[in-house]
Amino acid sequence: MTSIWPRQKQGSCSLAPIDIADLAMMIVKKSINPRTLNTIFSMPIVLIKATVLGSFMSICAPAFAEISNTSKIFDIQLMHLNNNIPVITHQHGDNDLFSIHLVADIGLQDFPCEDRQLPHVVEHVLFEETRSFDGPSLRRRIFNNGYWEGYTKEEYTHYTMHVHKRFSDIAIDTLYRMMSEPTLSERATANAIRSVNTEMGTSQGGMLQNWINDSLSLKEQGINRLYPNTNLACTKRQTPNHITQTMVEQVYKDHYVPENYTLFVIGQFDEAELLKSLNDTFGKIPESAAKQKTPLVEKEIDYTPIVEKEKYGDPSTYLKIFVRADGKGESSQLAWKLISLYLTEKTFAEIRTKRGIGYTPKVRYDAGTEIGHLILEVRTTSEWYDQAEALALDIFKDLKINGIPEKDFERLKNRMLYEFESKERTHNNLFQLYRHNRQYIKDTGKMRNLIEEIKTLSPQLVTDTIARMPDKPLIAILRPNSFFEALLKVFGLVAVAALLALPILRRKHNKKALDS
Repeated sequence: MTSIWPRQKQGSCSLAPIDIADLAMMIVKKSINPRTLNTIFSMPIVLIKATVLGSFMSICAPAFAEISNTSKIFDIQLMHLNNNIPVITHQHGDNDLFSIHLVADIGLQDFPCEDRQLPHVVEHVLFEETRSFDGPSLRRRIFNNGYWEGYTKEEYTHYTMHVHKRFSDIAIDTLYRMMSEPTLSERATANAIRSVNTEMGTSQGGMLQNWINDSLSLKEQGINRLYPNTNLACTKRQTPNHITQTMVEQVYKDHYVPENYTLFVIGQFDEAELLKSLNDTFGKIPESAAKQKTPLVEKEIDYTPIVEKEKYGDPSTYLKIFVRADGKGESSQLAWKLISLYLTEKTFAEIRTKRGIGYTPKVRYDAGTEIGHLILEVRTTSEWYDQAEALALDIFKDLKINGIPEKDFERLKNRMLYEFESKERTHNNLFQLYRHNRQYIKDTGKMRNLIEEIKTLSPQLVTDTIARMPDKPLIAILRPNSFFEALLKVFGLVAVAALLALPILRRKHNKKALDS
């Protein structure tokens, strides 16, 4: 008899060469009650075939389950345009969306604190108008077929166009014109400043309002403290109101050049046609060297606790603990992720489950391309704050001394793998993944296989990463006002209101006196 399938390798559907008769007998013995054999043998042949197929699938199901569909996301291509702009592409066929993204290596950290919002304003200016299209026309080109978005972070600014794949040429051309022919006019700059003020909750003319709201959040203060003597170490929130058209023009000239660009394309497309379309647009931008940026330099961190008072009426006390970490593009990124999962479990068990003195304590690993940090967050009360802080610090100390137990290490590795493989990814999620690893892709021509990196994550790498953590992390506290402080605040508000009302009352009194 002829075998109906060859022996397969381990990890796929593995069955030895067997005769059809042997297979039929195996299926009968495995799944059929002997008392019903006569009934079974009298079934139509189609049902017998269905029984054979069903048994085959049940035997093979575990092997099929071992195949990771997520591994497809690592299939990327790296191309370069005529002017050397790198293009990272990924064929994504789950829908008809076409996405093109541009990352410009210019961000908030590249400017002194007083000019921190300058790249943010430039981002908004580029969405305003071009020499070929005024504002309404530019928006209609995309919003008739999809949508766009932009974002300015510490180390980069990105621009995104999402359209139906039928309109990919419009998306490419629109983004190209935004980058190559913005008007940078006074009107565009004024509109951009108003937009940034609206986004930040600041005011263009309200000096008092901006002064009252100039403090950074507890999270911002903690992160900035981790990077002393850099442009990140800002202590106040800055408005964009002093930014001029000349400043915008200079940033565009110095930093919006091919050397600072990386293009990403995600969706369904013909690679040859895409490359031609990109060379006919972005490839025509003249090559120009970007202005050199000041690199981040590690300095000694001031670990004096940050203590802030709640300005409003929230009675909770917030504890945040900060640890400087590597960026997501680094080889240690998975070690930091595993450490954050372990610390989350420990802090939740000790602070929430055992004692109930903190609301959903958690530890997050947060990072861009170059900078990163762990943040432990606990919401508690003034009554339990000291105990919650002591427990959190004991957990950090135990991690530093004893590391992560082997049983927890293997379990957390599996958890990371399952979470990574189970995540539903939009085009933006894919773009974020490639953006974080863009330098690795540009250096090697391929995307790092994070599934394999999780599987091969070694205890030694995690141990070495833990060893670089400080003995005592940075603590930040946001506490409510005491009764006396709240009373003083109310008294102060009443006094200010009285001072503002006094001239009005005086005018009314004088007018009444004149009338009488």
